[in-house]
Amino acid sequence: MKEINGVVPVMLTPFNEQNEIDWPGLERLIEWYVQKGVDALFAVCQSSEMQFLSLQERVQLGRFVVEKTAGRVPVIVSGHISDDIDGQREELLAMADTGADALVLVTNHLDPKNQGSEVFYATLQNLLDALPQSLPLGLYECPAPYRRLLTDDEFSWCARSGRFRGTEGRKLRSGHGKTPRGAGRRYAAQHNQCQRRYRLARHAGRFKRLQRGVYQFPS
Repeated sequence: MKEINGVVPVMLTPFNEQNEIDWPGLERLIEWYVQKGVDALFAVCQSSEMQFLSLQERVQLGRFVVEKTAGRVPVIVSGHISDDIDGQREELLAMADTGADALVLVTNHLDPKNQGSEVFYATLQNLLDALPQSLPLGLYECPAPYRRLLTDDEFSWCARSGRFRGTEGRKLRSGHGKTPRGAGRRYAAQHNQCQRRYRLARHAGRFKRLQRGVYQFPS
């Protein structure tokens, strides 16, 4: 797979006055991101308004970004908005078929009612059995509809599965310089790859100077 390591902006989705996706505007936005030197693009995510798009629109959006980047940078997609397991399988398989380089699962849909690890593992295993083995996966502790944070055991389970290449959510270190409980174990579980945060494309040069990357899907 392509290495995804560096500045990965969450993409916005422009709309026209008819409340439809503005495809010419989106193409211009893609070119702007690429010209600013981003290392990859994360399309069909929360910032892309994925929760307000039909499955057909989410698939079209993912395919469009893949087509217009034309291999210049890797493309990550999500499109994971359903709570029922059948809906999740349908949408994630459809997103996996867009040609994207990686697929991100949203943790709160793996345990929609916050019932605990048993539900999380059962839902996740069901999806892993359905998704292509060769497709790199990521996890997003999305704040909407609620932020479902991974426990240390869940994080380690995902790392041991060999299916996940990246996570997005809590910083490894807090704003006061203290390491949250379990952060060291999380760091080790991903083979010394800490969690990264997305940044705006216009800050790409600054962040490349400050740190190696803000989201990592290593090869």
